[in-house]
Formats: sequence, structure tokens, C-alpha cells
Amino acid sequence: MLASGVAAGIIFGVAFGGDWRRLATFDLKLWPVLVVSLLIRIIPSAPLAFYLLSLLGVAAVAARNWRIPGAALIAAGTLSNLIVAGLNAGMPYDVGAMSSVGAPPPNDNLHIPLTANTLLEFLADIIPVGPIHAVYSLGD
Repeated sequence: MLASGVAAGIIFGVAFGGDWRRLATFDLKLWPVLVVSLLIRIIPSAPLAFYLLSLLGVAAVAARNWRIPGAALIAAGTLSNLIVAGLNAGMPYDVGAMSSVGAPPPNDNLHIPLTANTLLEFLADIIPVGPIHAVYSLGD
């Protein structure tokens, strides 16, 4: 979600009159932590601990760069995902919401079906987005 958000931000920024060459002067502190965190996310069948570590890395980079527009929001959202996934030993998802938008159930070590025992259910993947056949959380 973070990578697609960055790409969308760049595309919309240019579309609304921004200059993409300004990215050359962009100073992102702790950027190696972000790169490693994003690389962790693409490891097939990574254990939950790797995913949680990745979220922690993204949140740390966003928090360190809080003066960049949107970074504080990214930090808050990422931390909410970290909390709900940590408390539930996985990121809960609503099976009904997934089927309502025609999304297949996740096939990874991160996601778990939402149950009556799910903690902080409102932070789970419960928001169906029909046009892209996906379910997101408030943190996303």
C-alpha cells in the first residue's frame, strides 16, 4: 500500500502542476530503513515477525520525517496496522467483506480471518473497495 501511495502521490502531483524534478532535492531521513522494510514485504511466505518488523521500520521512517506532508498520517496508519496485527498474531480480515468485492482470501503468513475474539476489530481489514477488489483497514 505504501509504494502505491507514493506512486499515486507523484502522479497526482505532476498532474496538478508539480515538477517531478524536485524529487532530486528530496531529503528522506532513514531511507535505507524504508528500503529494507519494503524488501521484507516482498519475501514470499515471510513469517509474521518479519511483517511486523517491516511495519515498525516504515513507521519509524515516517515518524522521523514527520515534517514531510503526509508522513505523520503514514506513521499513524502504519502504527495502527502494527498494533492490530501484533495483538491478534496476524492482520485480521473480514471474510464477508472480501467475498462482497470478489477478492480471494489472502494466501500469506500475515492475514488471519476475523473472529469474535479479534481485538480492535475496527482496525482490521474490514473496508471493502469494490473497484479494485480489495479490503483495507483504517491504517491503510
